Amino acid sequence: MLTNISKKEQVPLIAIQPDRTTPVVSLFMPFEPKMVTKNELVYKLQLLVHEAELKLVKSFSFKVAEPVLKRLKAVVKNLDYSTHKRSIAIYVSAEGEKVFYLNTPLEEKVLIDTSFNVRSLIAHRKKLQHYLVLVLGTNISRIYFDNGEHLIAMFTNIRKKSRSEYGSSLETFLKETDNNLSIILNYFPSLPLFIMSSTYTLSRYKTITQNKTHITQLIEADGKEIVIDKIKTALQPYTHNWGYIQTKHLRHTLDNATDSSRIATGIENVVKAAHQRRAKLLVLEKDYTCPVVKAGKTADGLLGNVPFTDAVDEVIERVLSTGGEVTFADSEVLEKYQHIAMIY
Repeated sequence: MLTNISKKEQVPLIAIQPDRTTPVVSLFMPFEPKMVTKNELVYKLQLLVHEAELKLVKSFSFKVAEPVLKRLKAVVKNLDYSTHKRSIAIYVSAEGEKVFYLNTPLEEKVLIDTSFNVRSLIAHRKKLQHYLVLVLGTNISRIYFDNGEHLIAMFTNIRKKSRSEYGSSLETFLKETDNNLSIILNYFPSLPLFIMSSTYTLSRYKTITQNKTHITQLIEADGKEIVIDKIKTALQPYTHNWGYIQTKHLRHTLDNATDSSRIATGIENVVKAAHQRRAKLLVLEKDYTCPVVKAGKTADGLLGNVPFTDAVDEVIERVLSTGGEVTFADSEVLEKYQHIAMIY
């Protein structure tokens, strides 16, 4: 059980400061054993461990650095190479370690600090622009996934012939495409979605789609069939302003979760939900904290000797360890969610 620190209980600053003589190594890297050979991963890990060793002995005495380095090497030696995850985050001190296998791609990084900081993991995610694009032509529709480098066609639907070019078959064609879009969205629920077509087709599509709440942006484009180069050109204003698109998409995601009652808001409700449900996405303000003390009395009864923790960091750890995603958002986005929200 955790107890909030009330404003009346003034805690001496020294009680919550980390031990400045105890280093913590944070090691992040892409880790996909199903895509990369074990030998390649082992070699890359050895390089990062060597980098950590150089940084440790530069900032700390050998006596202090040695047990941390020994533990780091032991952790690396016993990693799980059967995982289907995409990256790994390792935190090691002389007293313990934490290892996260993540779906989120991480930048390669070695950090030396004096405290465990799970938020550094979120800050070092790869800055990738992944999204879905549904392109509705007159006779062909395609759904593309952008992997950060290329547009990959995931689905193609060809319109069946009809006497009337804009008759009932167009509606059938759009419904078929929309049904397949629903299936793809089940696998990529957290990606922004662009819909691109002519003005007329977009207006018809908006009347039949079951995925209206998932749409991030509608884009008008002329022409019966829209080729790749034209798609990329039409998307440029939005990919160049990616922060705006991410915020808009996040607002939609939170609104959709609220409408379907799949969300917990406020730290107390989020902590409870994190222990009862498998989180898909945790959204919080970057600097939001909730210092707590573990319930129970110490031997001398002094608050200054009670072990401190942060309820927000504990929730972040729990969500990451169960395969969920974590992202930061501006206070304006979370204004009605009490600083933190968990979608399940």
